Amino acid sequence: MKRYLPLVVLLVVGVLAGVGVRACSNKPSSSSDSAEPVGSAGPPATSFADCRALTAPPKEASAGKGTAATDIALPAAELSCFGGGNLRLADVRGPAVINLWGSWCTPCREELPAVNAVAQRTTGLVHFLGVDTRDLRSDGEAMVSEFGLTYPNVFDNGERARIGLKLAGIPATLFVDKAGKVVHLYNGAPLDEAGLADLVKRHLGVAVPVG
Repeated sequence: MKRYLPLVVLLVVGVLAGVGVRACSNKPSSSSDSAEPVGSAGPPATSFADCRALTAPPKEASAGKGTAATDIALPAAELSCFGGGNLRLADVRGPAVINLWGSWCTPCREELPAVNAVAQRTTGLVHFLGVDTRDLRSDGEAMVSEFGLTYPNVFDNGERARIGLKLAGIPATLFVDKAGKVVHLYNGAPLDEAGLADLVKRHLGVAVPVG
């Protein structure tokens, strides 16, 4: 009986080795192996708007008269745009609306759909810019995708915009004229579409088209 023991051991080891090989082969060996089955619905591709156009007035901006400039100055902070490159806030030229938000901020979440809706209704008439404040970049990008924001957004983890504007909290919305001057700062309750459209009309002199 003892003479057959090495043979039995070798057979057992061989079986176990075969199991191990089969288990490794179940792992994807290439990117094509890990692709989703044909017909399955994958996550939508995310597209972030470009910030470069914000340094010149909108192409269809009217000569409507807004309110006079305040003594509030746009911070000179240069921030990273989710669409690539950097944007110096002080270089923004209006009519423009700059909205400070954060993924962690409940009131920001409440008003972002209204901001996005008015931005879409005023395409070519008014620039819109979002400033993701005190956030993780990944969380900010996820929120841009979640709300389907169509206008450019920049990342401001260090809160340079909020601190430069001496704001106690967010959300906050700035209205900027064609010379880059702040004509109004709103830092109250979350805005709805009608409220934001009214502020755009009063302070930037732009009538928001009916959605």
